[in-house]
Amino acid sequence: MFEDLIQRTKGMDSPTSLPERRWLWIYASLAISDDAEAKCVVECGTLNGISTLFLADGLKEGLKNSSETGYKVITIDNYSNPDKAIDTNSPQQNRELFHRFGYDHLVELVEHDDVAYLETLPDRSIKVAFVDSFHDEGHVSKVLNAIEPKMANNSILTCHDYFFRHSGVVYAVNDWLERVSPGYIGGIGQHETLWWAVIRRKDRTK
Repeated sequence: MFEDLIQRTKGMDSPTSLPERRWLWIYASLAISDDAEAKCVVECGTLNGISTLFLADGLKEGLKNSSETGYKVITIDNYSNPDKAIDTNSPQQNRELFHRFGYDHLVELVEHDDVAYLETLPDRSIKVAFVDSFHDEGHVSKVLNAIEPKMANNSILTCHDYFFRHSGVVYAVNDWLERVSPGYIGGIGQHETLWWAVIRRKDRTK
């Protein structure tokens, strides 16, 4: 449960991040559907693994009353973040974290460039995507372009740090919205600094 995970991660995370963690947990809990091809919750940018824990816990909650199998959180990071001020775990530290919290069966950690790895995933296989890797406009644009055909119908795409301090994220998201067909987006909004969109698959890019 969300409240239990808050207690277990106390001291590991900033209290100001809790509202956004809650929304990630909710998004992941809604990932379960009867779409046999869409089994992935994808995170671009693992960092210290805390967001991954909330995505995994939300997915676990969604699976409680479901007979569906095969769901997983895929978290992608090449562990070369140019921002040295950000405290980033090593891949081994993150794997140990996921094991300690009991989510290693739900989480697949991929050490790879996120754009390149996204391109290998089957189309329409992602039910929830959380974009939070490099924040420069060019990279975010590449991630959004790569992730677009991978999103399932009625899926949720969300980007972190959609606010003025990270203008690259704002510009990339806004530019991408101008290029996709209106029917592709079923709704958009923002929770704290989390931008989100509901994806429809009747239309693709113009």
